Amino acid sequence: ADGVKIVETIGENISEMIERECFRSGYFEISELAWDHSVSGVKFTQGSSSGTTYVVVHVENSLELERDIRLRLKGAARPGARFPAFQYVGMFAGPTKPKPFQRKRPNLTDRAQGKLPPLSSMRHWAMEHYRGSLKPVMTGAKGRIEYALDHIHAGCVAVPLQPMGAQGPGGFANTVAGGGAQLKVDYEGLAVTLGGGVVPVLLLLFREHVQDVHVRDSIHTAESGVGLDVTSPMGRYFLPIPMTQIRYARAAVEFFWNRYRLAGGFPAMVCSTHGRDVLKCHTLQGEKPAPPAPVGNLEVVDLDGNIVKSAPADDGGGPGGPPRRKSLNRAAPRARRTSLLGNRRSSTKPMPSMRPDVVQHWDKVVVHQGWLLKRGGAAKQWLYRYFVLFKTCQGHFLTYYSDVRDCPLFNPKRNERNEIDLCKVTFIRPVSKQEDAPENAFDIVTIERDWTLGAADNEDMQQWLQMITRAVDEDVSIVPDDEIDFRVKALQDPTRTLSRNDYNTALRVGCMGVSVNSARSGAHDGLHENHFWCYTDFYKWSTIQQGQKLALLLNVFMTTDFDQKHEFIFRTPLAPQLATAIEYYIEKFMSIMHMNREDEAPEPEPEATAAASPEAAPAVAPTLGAGADDVLADNGSHNLLDGVWADGEGDAAAEAAAVQQSSLSGDDLLNFASVGSATPGVVNGGMNSTSLLDDLGIMAAPSAPAPAPMAAPAPAPAPAAEVDLFGSQMAAPAPAATAATNGFFVDESATFGLAEPVMAVNGNGAGGAPVGLTPAALENLRLALVKQAVFKEGPLLSDFQFPLAVDAKVEYRGSQARIILTFRNQGQTSLSGLTGTLAGGDPQDALRTNQPAINPSDVLPTQAATYVLLSECMKPFTIAPTLAVSFHAGGQAYAMELPLPVFVTGFVESVDMTLPDFQSRWGSMAGAGQACQAVVSPAAGTRASASAILSLFARAKEFSSCSDASANATGVVSQCFAGTLRTGKEANGRKISAGCLVVVETNEAAGVYRLNVRSVHQSVSAAIFEDLKVQIEYAANF
Repeated sequence: ADGVKIVETIGENISEMIERECFRSGYFEISELAWDHSVSGVKFTQGSSSGTTYVVVHVENSLELERDIRLRLKGAARPGARFPAFQYVGMFAGPTKPKPFQRKRPNLTDRAQGKLPPLSSMRHWAMEHYRGSLKPVMTGAKGRIEYALDHIHAGCVAVPLQPMGAQGPGGFANTVAGGGAQLKVDYEGLAVTLGGGVVPVLLLLFREHVQDVHVRDSIHTAESGVGLDVTSPMGRYFLPIPMTQIRYARAAVEFFWNRYRLAGGFPAMVCSTHGRDVLKCHTLQGEKPAPPAPVGNLEVVDLDGNIVKSAPADDGGGPGGPPRRKSLNRAAPRARRTSLLGNRRSSTKPMPSMRPDVVQHWDKVVVHQGWLLKRGGAAKQWLYRYFVLFKTCQGHFLTYYSDVRDCPLFNPKRNERNEIDLCKVTFIRPVSKQEDAPENAFDIVTIERDWTLGAADNEDMQQWLQMITRAVDEDVSIVPDDEIDFRVKALQDPTRTLSRNDYNTALRVGCMGVSVNSARSGAHDGLHENHFWCYTDFYKWSTIQQGQKLALLLNVFMTTDFDQKHEFIFRTPLAPQLATAIEYYIEKFMSIMHMNREDEAPEPEPEATAAASPEAAPAVAPTLGAGADDVLADNGSHNLLDGVWADGEGDAAAEAAAVQQSSLSGDDLLNFASVGSATPGVVNGGMNSTSLLDDLGIMAAPSAPAPAPMAAPAPAPAPAAEVDLFGSQMAAPAPAATAATNGFFVDESATFGLAEPVMAVNGNGAGGAPVGLTPAALENLRLALVKQAVFKEGPLLSDFQFPLAVDAKVEYRGSQARIILTFRNQGQTSLSGLTGTLAGGDPQDALRTNQPAINPSDVLPTQAATYVLLSECMKPFTIAPTLAVSFHAGGQAYAMELPLPVFVTGFVESVDMTLPDFQSRWGSMAGAGQACQAVVSPAAGTRASASAILSLFARAKEFSSCSDASANATGVVSQCFAGTLRTGKEANGRKISAGCLVVVETNEAAGVYRLNVRSVHQSVSAAIFEDLKVQIEYAANF
């Protein structure tokens, strides 16, 4: 009655059996109860100041045990008692409706869960997408479900293309300029058709032509156009897509491209959300590798159990064999079944022929299918419907038909009675709570409604539950494209912009946040948006009861700095549903943000056992009498910063601490992402703040005290020998480090790593020597390297006189880079013996790079070979390694040296920082060698432009802007940027992060720039300074 005791009986024989106590705890000493109803298990966790212990047990019926414990908790309740937190593993729920936050979500990536990006970054991402590509779909517009049905019925989806803005080789842009072009995507590849035609004007097969796909959407503000970038051996294509359709095009391309890649053993697209497999899932013992996906039923069976379409051969089905499924109209063994079936009987109509155009993709899009009972019809009887679980490019949908003859396999009409969007599922009850439900019935609970379905027997029900829960797990990061509309009365409104006397205020809950709207004549659908709150703006929410009426209390941040909160109260009888919708979408948003971390460098897994590192209980635990009528009901209070965004320790927790104005220590200068670290002097997961200097074998330079905040950067006068064209805006730095080399420079003449040893092998073939690159090709290579530093992809070598062309793409993720070189044979004869050898680099151990062989080494005309190198930045570098390439063509030897298109600035990650914080940190990095400064003239034929600088940094995405472009009295425009250089894990286990600040001053009248770079150490400052100097020289070209 007072607690839980677990004992086990042990002994070698029955007469010697003894009982041993394994666990004992009072109800209110248990900190957490975690339930996994899929395996009928429960985890009891007991926490105290001395540590945490837990025990996992499997029982005969965990659902009954949960119900019993909840009743006992209610009976034992006393004022001030701290109830254990309830958590759920997987999708199954017990007798009480769990909250979305109580569920441990699956993991589709190899990144450990528990860390999210900074709040400010997440807020910026959400705002950009809400106003752009993820704007809620308009009423009547084509949306997710329509595109999913296209996939189901046709095996592909078609998205309209914009008539202008297309790019591609061979006059492709002119071909589609007339309008009416469509992009079709299916399991085989991409095709562009005109005017609804069947014959494509462009066909790009995944297995032959598509090397990479990239989607431009609303967040790529520095890029021209919204659409799809496709890299192929024929060249690069850009397919412009309307903003309203880009989300569906992205989903389709991600799904089909990922299915192709995963089938071939390749990883999924980085940061993609569609078409992925579950890699890890939570168990009561922690996160474990996901089990193999369950196999569904691909046989099509009529109501009498006759197989009308067998499963594929490898599934064991075959035409002409005996039916493997019993008739659902067999004599019911129970009177209850007879009454539930009513007068339902088999149709006497003959089965129609299967549609050939659907048969070829049916087994790809269908995951599971069969008959289930559902209440329907005028009399609300339990009737059998034919259910099909589809895996589409827009997510999983459980669709049902009145009869198997109505499904797309037999009928061209869209006869779907309804669709259950599985990305909207919050949980599943394996035992229905409906009193009149048939045996073997279960509930699917979505944010919109509950569905109760009944299977033929327990085996059938278990298979349906397995297939549905796996589908929900795979859709963990897929979000709806519509909104849920709640009409409310604004009882408390600090902004005084909403009506307080009626229910004319609408809260629209969507995937990026909550829109607060008031009635206004002339506005779209009669509503005007007063506020939009991203989910990062939510601080606390709870349902409250005022008399007999329910309301939702919201605490939200009203500023981008998260320093001002307002409290709103909205009355609505649907307050619990409104709170659940908000929690559901926050959980989805967190999952997407977790997926976005794939762009970051992977971090080492923590070395800790499950017993030493139990899953943490929520930061806010409800107590009886603290405003909650029932701790087990749905009206608990939630603190966003303390309990949600602090999803483990990391940048999100640091941002939350920054919101509460935590002080900064001087050691935090090493890693800007550590703002608000709870442990002074220890940042980035426990790394000592002087580790970068230790690794470089030097002593830390003394930091100057931070000056008082200034209204604008105020530099000291320049040296007397130099005419100051910039109005002395920045403090004069120490003499710059020798600017002799950088990632592609050898000297001030900017030969981009093509020094004398390279020129020696670039001969003309005389005397049997290999043929090399011409001076014109070297100049083009020099310019291509500049573009590579900014765009990270594009042609690297494209000399028509040379038989080999090279394209490059570099993907940076924190301290790591993947370098993809595509060697294309543009000659008339085959290339043989194609090899590549890495050498050089300064310092030579700065980049840790693998050296695979080029495969294939023999390349036919118009064909290509791909060379993928994995590289990790271990310390700042000034010269990247070179790749010595050699081959034979037409009996002639060829050789050249290509500088690897990898740059130290690529390993810099942007850091959001306010201008006062920037100024403070700038003043603290004025030691010897920490600052580099130079006047940079733009390349010939271009002019100095402040907008070009902003565009340059926006395209490179390595530094965040910390200020607006403002001019001083002399017309000089100063722009501030901040980033952090990431380096790899050394043998001692340390990973280094070094903050770097950049100020670019533009004097458009004089036609010059002044570049100022400061970091914690001169090697970081010098390396980044040299890379940026070249990029700024050519900024106007970008």
